[in-house]
Amino acid sequence: MRDLLYLDNMIVPKVITFFYWILLLIAAVSGIGAMISGSFIAGLLVIAGGMFAARVWSELIIVLFRINEALQEIRTK
Repeated sequence: MRDLLYLDNMIVPKVITFFYWILLLIAAVSGIGAMISGSFIAGLLVIAGGMFAARVWSELIIVLFRINEALQEIRTK
């Protein structure tokens, strides 16, 4: 409880992981919707592009938090 109240422990990386899975689901559903509407290639591109974009966005945010953790380790030494 102390970690949460004093901001010693970050919870956002766990939230980012949840949003990553939601974005993957959205990309898959959108791609399948495009495939059903008649454009199979566009559907595949939406799935692949959406999954790639979700991964890149999530990794960039997580990298920021990892940098923060590394800086905190350096500070405590």
